[in-house]
Amino acid sequence: MSVPPGQAAHTGPNLAARGRVTMVISANDFARASRSNGQARGTTSHPWPERHGAFDPRRDPAAGKPADAFSDTARVAELRPTQATVGFREVARKRRDAAGLRGASIPVVRGPWARLFILDRHHLVRALYDEGVERVNVSICTDLSMLSMGEFWEVCLERGWCHPYDAAGRFHDPSAMPRAVGDLADDPYRSLASAVRHAGGFAKTMAIYSEFSWADFLRRQLPRATLDADFDQAVRRALALAHSPRTAHLPGWRLIR
Repeated sequence: MSVPPGQAAHTGPNLAARGRVTMVISANDFARASRSNGQARGTTSHPWPERHGAFDPRRDPAAGKPADAFSDTARVAELRPTQATVGFREVARKRRDAAGLRGASIPVVRGPWARLFILDRHHLVRALYDEGVERVNVSICTDLSMLSMGEFWEVCLERGWCHPYDAAGRFHDPSAMPRAVGDLADDPYRSLASAVRHAGGFAKTMAIYSEFSWADFLRRQLPRATLDADFDQAVRRALALAHSPRTAHLPGWRLIR
């Protein structure tokens, strides 16, 4: 993989000895992360940047895009998820707007055996799948096709590019990730988090998996029976929590008096 001018290539923490994976980040981020890692560990021999200083293709695809990255189309049914759940209510909401969203581009990473893995917009892809859309536009942000599946998931975990948690918020090995968007499970609390955000409970942020953070908090506060019995009432109760200092630690929180 070629490295654009002004950028530095580096290898992952556990794969460097094998020379199997090259990622691309800005030279400034690389230098800053190397210094911070060296200070934290008392060494400068491990220049793998921390997540907050690393290239995230979902946020700025052009920043670390390799020279051969490009836009293309792909079959919806063949796109591989990098999270285990979506909120079915949120999918249904997006289905109502699906006609206007068919031209959207889905950020993906090319993984082992040239399979395309979704980096963001899982709810939209599932909505298009449920609508019977066969092909979507994709933006191939980076290429990890040289890796084995185990190495690929290792890198995705390191970079924060996957969310292998089930509908109860329990972590699973990424190898158990659904193989297609049609296999994604329903997490009602993810739908609740989306409903709260749309109702003004918190702001949309650039934080990775921010709405899953809210979903996990709400999962601990409201019993599932409440969501099943009266979802609108659950939204009102969740909004009260969202507007309180109890959620000040969550991304996008804003206190409304």
